[in-house]
Amino acid sequence: MKKIVSVLLVSAMLAATLTACDNNSSNDSSDNGSVSDNSSSSNTDSSADNASSDGNSTEDSESASESNPDDNIVIPDDPDNPSGEEEGADNSGLEYPDNKAGQMVKAALAINVWPGMAIVEDQTMVDALFYDRGFVVDNYDEYCLTSNFMSGQLNNVLVIKPKAGSEEEVETVFNNYMEALKTDQNLTFYPAQQESAAGAVQGKTDDGYYYLIVHVNGADIESGMLAAL
Repeated sequence: MKKIVSVLLVSAMLAATLTACDNNSSNDSSDNGSVSDNSSSSNTDSSADNASSDGNSTEDSESASESNPDDNIVIPDDPDNPSGEEEGADNSGLEYPDNKAGQMVKAALAINVWPGMAIVEDQTMVDALFYDRGFVVDNYDEYCLTSNFMSGQLNNVLVIKPKAGSEEEVETVFNNYMEALKTDQNLTFYPAQQESAAGAVQGKTDDGYYYLIVHVNGADIESGMLAAL
C-alpha cells in the first residue's frame, strides 16, 4: 500500500514538473516573440525615419536648386565678338552725295563705333538739329551732314565746301556750334551727349573743306578720315 501511495506521489510531482516546464517554455516563446516584434517595429520605424530624412534632404536640395535657377545658366561667348567689344551699325549703305564731302563723311563713319546714322539734306531738319545756328545749305558748293536721331545720344559728321566768299561765315558757324556743345544743355542734357560733346573736333583741309565730327572719339576718327583721303 505504501508503494502505491509513493508511486502516486511521484507521478503527481512529475506531472507538476512537466506542467511548469511547459508553461515556462510557452512564456519564453511569448517573450521572445514580443522582443522580436518590438525589434522589428523599431527597425521599421528607424527605416521610415531614415527614408523621411533622406526625402527631406532631397527636397531641400531641390528647393535650394530651384530657388536660384539663374545660378545654373551658362552664357556662352559670342563667337562673332569674342573680345566683348561694342559693335556699331553699318552705315556704308547710306546714299552719300557723289562728291568729296560725301566721301569724307563716309570715311569718318567707317572708323570706330557709330549708331545708325541718317543723311540730312532738308534745311528745316538742319535748323532743328543745330537750333538755327546759321547752317544755310544753299550757301555751300558741297555739303554732307549725317546725324542720329536716337534720344539721349549726340553724334554728327558735317563736311562743307563753302562757296567763294562765304568761308568766314562757315568758320563762325562752326565755332559757335563748338562753343554751344560746351555750354548749351539743350544739346548736352544726357551723359552720353556730354561725352560726345567732349570728344568733338573741327577742322579744315588744305583744299578748303570744313568738317565737324561730334563723337566721343572724335580725334581718332578725324585722323582716320584724313588718312583715307
